Amino acid sequence: MSEIVKVDVDIPFNVFMRLFRKPYENAVKLIASELGLRVESIRYYKSEHGNTHIYITLDKKLNEWDYIILQFLFYNDAKKTFHNLRRLIGLGDPVDLMFHFIRKPTVVHRDRQ
Repeated sequence: MSEIVKVDVDIPFNVFMRLFRKPYENAVKLIASELGLRVESIRYYKSEHGNTHIYITLDKKLNEWDYIILQFLFYNDAKKTFHNLRRLIGLGDPVDLMFHFIRKPTVVHRDRQ
């Protein structure tokens, strides 16, 4: 069973894709492998504000705590990561309530591993 980790990077999409995409992918794969996980795919989307949203599919399901830690390790916006952590602490175990962006974005770029 796989898990999709949603990451919000506050770098303009075009800049991220041009300068940071390859180093980012290498870092994510290294972090995942060190934790015994395999990256199945990495998808990139342009946010409504022009920044970068990244969806990283991993080969294993994660518990809520590990999910938030991985978001942080995968360079998720720190304020959103800590907001999600506060939600988890305050609400207990509500995975569906942790994320307020549950809409399907349009695929801009897909990189299959």
